[in-house]
Amino acid sequence: MTAPHAQPRTPHGRACKRRRRALPRRAGACLLGALLAGCVPFPRSTPPQSWAYATWWLPVDAEGIAASRFDRLVYFDVTLAPDGTIADAHGWPDAHAPLRASAQRLGIPLDVAVALHGREPLARLFSSPQAVERLLQTCLALADDPAIAGLQLDFEVHEPMPQPALHSLRAFVPRLQRALARRHPDLALSVFVPVSRDPLYDRASLAKVDWVVMQGYDAHWTGSANAGPVAPLRGPEAVAWEHVASHARELGIRQARTLIGFPLYGYEWPVASREPRARTLAAGVTRTLEPASGSATMGNDSVRQRVNLYGCQRDAESASNYYQFIDPQQRHVTGWYESDWSLRKKAEFVREHRLAGLAFFAAGGDGYRLTRTYDAWRKATTETPVAEPAPC
Repeated sequence: MTAPHAQPRTPHGRACKRRRRALPRRAGACLLGALLAGCVPFPRSTPPQSWAYATWWLPVDAEGIAASRFDRLVYFDVTLAPDGTIADAHGWPDAHAPLRASAQRLGIPLDVAVALHGREPLARLFSSPQAVERLLQTCLALADDPAIAGLQLDFEVHEPMPQPALHSLRAFVPRLQRALARRHPDLALSVFVPVSRDPLYDRASLAKVDWVVMQGYDAHWTGSANAGPVAPLRGPEAVAWEHVASHARELGIRQARTLIGFPLYGYEWPVASREPRARTLAAGVTRTLEPASGSATMGNDSVRQRVNLYGCQRDAESASNYYQFIDPQQRHVTGWYESDWSLRKKAEFVREHRLAGLAFFAAGGDGYRLTRTYDAWRKATTETPVAEPAPC
C-alpha cells in the first residue's frame, strides 16, 4: 500500500474503563467524551452524535461535511481478502486526500473501515491462524497512518458461521484492541453489527470496543421478494429499530456507545400491485435521496426527482415514506425511502432510548440536507423546538 500522507492524528477519547486521557480538545468535549463513553449518566440534554460514512464512490463535499457538523467520519472501505491482506483499498489513502484534508481542517476524527462480507470468505479468514495474524498486521499498518483516529471492523454475514471460525472472530476483537492500545493508545475501535440469526459478536468481544454501530437499514433491499421500508422504526422485520435496540441491550452494549445506521438512499421496485408492500416483479434499483454526481453505483434518478413528479405517502408503523407510479411498461412501481419526517421520528427514538446517535450511510447521498436537519434537531431544546417537517 502507498505510504500515507503525514498529518497530525486527530485526538479523541476511548472508553474510560480502559483509559481516562486523550479526550477531544474541542470546547466542552472532555465532558462529552466522558458522557458518551458511558462513564457518567447520559442526560437528556446531551445531543446525540452524528457520524457519517464517507465512501469511495461518492465524491467528498467539504462544505457539506462542514455544514452537517459530523462528530465522526468513517472511510468506507478497505476491502479485505480471505488471507488477511488487502484485496482492494479503493484508492486509500492517496486518492482520498480531499477527505483527509477536510477532516483535519474541521477537526473531525476520521476512521477507516476494514470490510469482509460473506460466510465463505469470513470462514476462510478466521479458520486460518496465519490469515488472522496477517489481518492483525494489516489493521496495525492502517492504524499507523497519523491521519487516522480509529478503525472499524465491518464483518457481515447473514448465515450461521462455523463455530470454530466464529470463536476465532470473537477472539480477534480483544486481541486487536490490546495491540492497538500498546501501539496507538489514543486510537478508537468500533464494530458494525449486522442483524443475524447467529450474532457475529458476543458480550465479551463487544465489551472491548469503544463504539458499536448497529445495522438499521436494508430491511428490504434490491433483491427482496416484496417492496417495503428500508429502515423501519417498528414492524416485523429484524432490522426494525425497536428490535435492533433490544438486540443491542441483549448483547450488553451500553446505550451511550450504541449508534444506529441511517440510510441516505432508497430502493425502488416494479411490483405486482399498488399495495405498498406488494410482491416485486424484478430486482430493484438503489436511488440516492438527492442527485449524486460521480456515483458509480446509484441509479440515474434520485428520490427527490421521483417525489417531485409523483408525490409521497407516509407509513406510520415503519415511520418511513414511499412513492408510487406506473412505468412505461405499464407496471406498478413503488419506492421506499427516508425523509425529514422519518428522520425526526427515528432521531426522537434515539433520544428517548438515550443511544449515542446516528451513523449516516453514505455521506452526500442526501446532498447533505438531512444531515444538516439532524444537526439542527439534535441541538434544539424544548424552548426552541424544530418545526414539523414537510410530508415528503
